[in-house]
Amino acid sequence: LPPLRERKEDIPLFVNHFLNEFAKKNSKAVPIIHSEVMNILKEYEWKGNIRELKNIIEHIIVVNKEDIISRSSMPEYIQKQAKNKRNYKEYPLDLMEAIKILEIENIKKALEATDNNKSRAAKLLNIPRGTLYYKIDQYKIKCQ
Repeated sequence: LPPLRERKEDIPLFVNHFLNEFAKKNSKAVPIIHSEVMNILKEYEWKGNIRELKNIIEHIIVVNKEDIISRSSMPEYIQKQAKNKRNYKEYPLDLMEAIKILEIENIKKALEATDNNKSRAAKLLNIPRGTLYYKIDQYKIKCQ
């Protein structure tokens, strides 16, 4: 069988199977799994394959006290990897479009970090204040 990380579409089937198995074994109702948790499980790089998934589901069943399995019920190392993956953003291959998206995001972050002080935001971005004003106008960025 190919590794679980190459069969992401099988993960929900295994998760549901293990949820039922461990809920029954621990005399608990089968909890509902939040869609965010399922997405995290599908994104995770399964080094330990199905056995690792089985152990994680057992851990979640034992630790979880709610009727819904949320992100907080998951082991810390899985949450950490999911957070690291989410921080990575894929940009379009069109370099001009990718630059535009990155500039808009960074300008918004700088304005937010400086409470919309354009002079300080320009220093953060390491560009002249006039360039910042031009880009705010060019990209139609809303400033409070």
